[in-house]
Amino acid sequence: LKKGGALKGVAYDRDGSTMAGVLVKLVPEDSAYTGGFDIETKTDSQGRFRFEHLEAGGYQLQIIRSARLAQLAGQIPNLPTAKYMHVLIAEGKERHIEVRDL
Repeated sequence: LKKGGALKGVAYDRDGSTMAGVLVKLVPEDSAYTGGFDIETKTDSQGRFRFEHLEAGGYQLQIIRSARLAQLAGQIPNLPTAKYMHVLIAEGKERHIEVRDL
C-alpha cells in the first residue's frame, strides 16, 4: 500500500444477495477534518467496493440504497434505504468488511 490505509468490502441485502450499484460513502469522524470532498464510490456488479489512500482514523461508513432501487428490486417501499457503521482505518493496513441486511 502507498501512504494511508485501505478499506474494501461487499454489500449484501437481507436475502444474502450482493447489491450492485449502491452508493458507499466514508465520512471522517474527526471533527477537524477539512478535506472539502466526499469520499464515495458505488458497488460493482458483485456488490464490491474499495477505498485506498485513506488517512488513519475513524470513519462512518454509509451504504445508501435509493428508494427507487428498492422499488425496482420489487421490495416493500418502507425498507431501510441506508446502513451506517463505524470503521477504523490503520496506516499501512487493508481492512475487509461485509455489510449485511440492507
